[in-house]
Amino acid sequence: MGVIFLDNAATTPLEPRVKEEMIRMMDNFGNPSSTHLSGRGAKVEVEVVRKRIAQAIGAEPGEIFFTSGGTEADNMALFCSVRDLDVARIITTEIEHHAVGHPVEFMVERGEVEAAYLSVDAHGDINLEELEALLQNGPKTLRTHARTHTHTHIQTDKTDKTDRQDKTRQDKARQDKTRQD
Repeated sequence: MGVIFLDNAATTPLEPRVKEEMIRMMDNFGNPSSTHLSGRGAKVEVEVVRKRIAQAIGAEPGEIFFTSGGTEADNMALFCSVRDLDVARIITTEIEHHAVGHPVEFMVERGEVEAAYLSVDAHGDINLEELEALLQNGPKTLRTHARTHTHTHIQTDKTDKTDRQDKTRQDKARQDKTRQD
């Protein structure tokens, strides 16, 4: 009898086409930051893949970043949002994965950002009224979205609507500020 793998939140079996591409690239190695022939070839391969991914999801190639895994990606998103996008508050929960929770705690301790922790029910779902209230008032905010290791995902259709409403409020505030200047 074959193995039935059920922990796709923590790791996922490779899609066969992805595996084939990875094996192909293992024989075509090179540091894409190097200027020698194999490095330049690797750079071309990376950029081709970056463009393919961007096209598949409707993004620009410059918006696609490759990381070594989820923790690095979480850290990059959090630290760069605070540093580069002037995020002053992060909305999360006490049950967030440590790959998000620890960097948030670190930035709070350093005085770089404030954190707001949403309460969750027995199923790990957030209180949407609480989220809406936090988004109504306060500084530029980043909200963490899913807790993969607890296998609960917040109601994305409802939070997406809340995000759109918040973006509309931010755009209006930005327009009002531009008019005042």
